[in-house]
Amino acid sequence: MDREKTLPVLVLRGDRDYVITKEMTEEIVEDIGENATFVELKNSGHSPLIDNVDQMLPAMTSFLQMKEELA
Repeated sequence: MDREKTLPVLVLRGDRDYVITKEMTEEIVEDIGENATFVELKNSGHSPLIDNVDQMLPAMTSFLQMKEELA
């Protein structure tokens, strides 16, 4: 089933994530389309809440603020 994706989606990936590959992330972002915002977290693995919360929280905050301004 292919549904149109209309909600904004933040896609986060750690550059050291060996579970979700870069190619998998690119496919997800492509499937979502123009509503996807991709952020790669430096020096982070599969668990950014543990590996690099200092990068993850600003990325999420920025995304939410940007979407709130557009609403």
